[in-house]
This record gives sequence, structure tokens and C-alpha cells, in this order.
Amino acid sequence: MTTTIACPPSAALLQLLTLLLLQIIVCVGQSTFMNTTLGILEGFIDESDTTPLNVFYGVPFARPPLGELRFMPPVPADPWEGNRNATTKPNSCWQTMDTQFGDFKGSDMWNPNTERSEDCLYLNVWIPAISTPKPILVWIFGGGFWSGSSTLDVYEASKLAIMNDVIVVSINYRVGTLGFLYTGHADAPGNAGLLDQSLALQMARTSYLQSSCAPGDVISSGDMLFKCPVVHFSEQYVSLMNAPVYQYSFRQRLSNNPWPEWFGVAHGYEVEAFLGIPFLKPEEYTDDERDLSRQLMEWITAFAKTGDPGSSWPAYSSERKEFLEIKANSYSVGHGLRHRDCTFWKEDMPLIQDRSNAPFNSRKCPSAAPVVTSSSTLLLSLACIELFSIFLNSILGFPQ
Repeated sequence: MTTTIACPPSAALLQLLTLLLLQIIVCVGQSTFMNTTLGILEGFIDESDTTPLNVFYGVPFARPPLGELRFMPPVPADPWEGNRNATTKPNSCWQTMDTQFGDFKGSDMWNPNTERSEDCLYLNVWIPAISTPKPILVWIFGGGFWSGSSTLDVYEASKLAIMNDVIVVSINYRVGTLGFLYTGHADAPGNAGLLDQSLALQMARTSYLQSSCAPGDVISSGDMLFKCPVVHFSEQYVSLMNAPVYQYSFRQRLSNNPWPEWFGVAHGYEVEAFLGIPFLKPEEYTDDERDLSRQLMEWITAFAKTGDPGSSWPAYSSERKEFLEIKANSYSVGHGLRHRDCTFWKEDMPLIQDRSNAPFNSRKCPSAAPVVTSSSTLLLSLACIELFSIFLNSILGFPQ
């Protein structure tokens, strides 16, 4: 049973003073306050659900990366005096906008929805009643390291937090040139964006929420990963770390998908189901899709709390290569996710590249011989056909 946080009437305030002093969250009107090691945050209470939710937007975890800090590793945020307003979504990190398709929801939904600025290293926090410690889920947005923002509507995590009794944190990090420029010089040492992520995770674990999270229970998640790199990562992680890995393939085309039917289920469009958006915007989804979203949230929060999403989702092994195929009302275990495609990229493509880079004379047909297609040309032609097939299968998400 979840303990709710309600604003006490003034007459009862003294009676509850001792209890309130022991809590990290305190209600005053529609505001909520959180003590951190850097200072006091003033957020707001979301009362749209049966259980109040404490929300804090734009919480600094690093100094603004301006001037001499541009391109450099992040520096932890400085403490502040008084109450810091945390009721407004933060800036998005500077990036170009995707305008290729004009005012089209399918692309515009991934564009920043707050002001773009270099002053962008902030995180957002959703906290249900915190009478007991809870695991923290940290959401790291995708976008190929050149775009994205924690403020997007599709990353609204209120339902994930309140329906599963977990703390959710979403973070910003620098993208594009400002996040990943490397010159081989001390002025641009590279990978600043990844170091932003690392610092945000450290701050979430040690500086913020230290009284409300279970020690060590900080689980990071992310989106926009292509399948073959994920398969390769799973192999390496299981082999080197000897730790459980759980793979899935999302095959459900959600009702509000703005792309044409032939586009299939593109990567990234499971995010809203994982974060509970079908419950936030029920008019855009079916009952089956809400059930799917509820199941996905239960799996990932079970994993956060216990390290195991449940018996219906087997752990990945190098021998059987298990993964869970996910559709509404249909969950089945498969083996060898994109095995054919990934084998092509990992093993066959390097051979094709080596052959195509051979000196021209070594591939030239003898002058007296009939004009025929050389083996390397034929191989490259077949590769083009295979690449097109893999493009449709892996990039557009068509079923095999």
C-alpha cells in the first residue's frame, strides 16, 4: 500500500511537526520542498492521480558549461542559498532542429520543446510518497548523440513513477559538437556528453534523494538503440561481466504512430509504452495498448527492484540467445534476434570491404578473356541487395 503525501491543515501542523522533520519532502499548499546536499528545491505536487506525485524540474547537477568549461568534462553544481525554483522544465542542450518534413508530428515530436541553450545540464525528478526507500530509474534520452532532450512530452515519467512506486530521474547531456568534439588537445578532450551522463548518475546516487532511494538501486535506461549493437553488447556483457541481460524486440505498432503503415514499427516508438504515456493520453491508445504499457512498466520496475523482470522473460545466454518478442496480448520467447543481419554486419561486411579495397590490377580480367562480371563486383552487387534488405528489416523495423 502506498503512503500518500497530503498537505496538512494548519491546525494539525504542530502535531505533525516531528514527522515532517524526518521526511525529505514537505507539503506547503501546492508546493513541495526537497532537501538536497546542495540546497532546498521547491517543486510542485501533481494531484492528477489518486496518489500525489512530487515533481522537480530543472535540478542542476553541473555548472553551466560556458566559457572555459565549453567542451570540457562537467564540473559538479555549486550549492545555492534559499529555495531554488524547480517547477519549470529546463533548457534543452544546443542542437539543430529536424525540419526535413516540416510540421510533421513524426519528426517534430523529437525536436526540443524548450529553449535551446548551452546552459542545459539539469535533471528532472518524479517522486511518489517516500515513506520508504525506493529504487531510482534514470532515463537517458537517445538521438544518436546529436539531438534529444529530457523535456520531450514522450519522456513524461509521471505515470511510470506513480503506478509503480519508483523514483524516476531524467537527465540532459550535451550533444553534437558541444558534447563530442575531440581535437586531441586539452581544450577539447572529447566525450563531454558521456561524462555529463556519468556525473548525473553520480549526483542522483549520492547528492540528491539520498534519504529516499534504496542504496545502490540506481538503474539507467535509454532509447534509440539499433538492434545489432544491442545484440553485440549483450554478448560482450554476458561474457565479460557474467551478469544477467534481458533482450526484447518490440513489435507493436501503437495507435498514435504518425508514420505510414508501411513504415512498420520503427525503433524508438516503444518509449511511450515503457513510460506509461497511454495512461497519460488515454484517448490516443487502445485498452490493449494500455495493458501492454502496464506490463512493460511492471517488468522494468521489477528488474530495478530485484534484478529480474519475471519468469516470463528469460535471461539472455550466449548459447540460446533468448529475447522476448513483445506485442499487445502476445509475449513469446525467441532466439537469435536479428542473427542473420548481425552476422552480415559483423563478419561478412569486413570481408566485402577488404575485397573491394584490393588493388585494381588484382581484380582485372585477363585481356583475352570474355567480358564477365568479376567476383568482387558480383559480391558487391549481392552486398547491395543484402544491405537494402537489412535496411528494411533493421532500420524500419519490418519483421523478418
